[in-house]
Amino acid sequence: MNACAVLLADFEVVKSMSNRFHGKQAQLHTSDLLVGLGLLIIVAVAAWALSRLTRRGGDQPHHHNARSLFCELCRAHGIDRAGRSLLQKMAQSLDLSPAQLFLEPDRWQPEALDPLLAPYHEECRALYARLFAEPEEAAVAESVPEPEPAEVAPVDEAVASA
Repeated sequence: MNACAVLLADFEVVKSMSNRFHGKQAQLHTSDLLVGLGLLIIVAVAAWALSRLTRRGGDQPHHHNARSLFCELCRAHGIDRAGRSLLQKMAQSLDLSPAQLFLEPDRWQPEALDPLLAPYHEECRALYARLFAEPEEAAVAESVPEPEPAEVAPVDEAVASA
């Protein structure tokens, strides 16, 4: 009996709340708007947090579009802004996604390149070498030490010895 009384009491509360939306008593209070807005914000934040949690699974970055993949590949290969621009021009002339140029070395052959890119032939060759260098060549290129700068004698010693 006690449970029925609680349910009926709750029903009366809901019924009295709904009376504000019927007939001449129809009113919209700011408190109703704030409660609705608060619930909407809570649902939106929960959906956002859930999507972030599910997207974080795994250590590998997820690339949902070709543009983010292209940017990540350029970063991984150390390609600067000018190189990125050239890769995008090449991809556009070949009607490809720029990320495909990292996978298809045949697209880099001189006869496959657009004649409008002829002024950039040396830059294209340097990019090709960076992207498709054999592991041994890359190791040799990285192991070559840079020349050390020559020491310059201080001005006082140079004048004293002269």
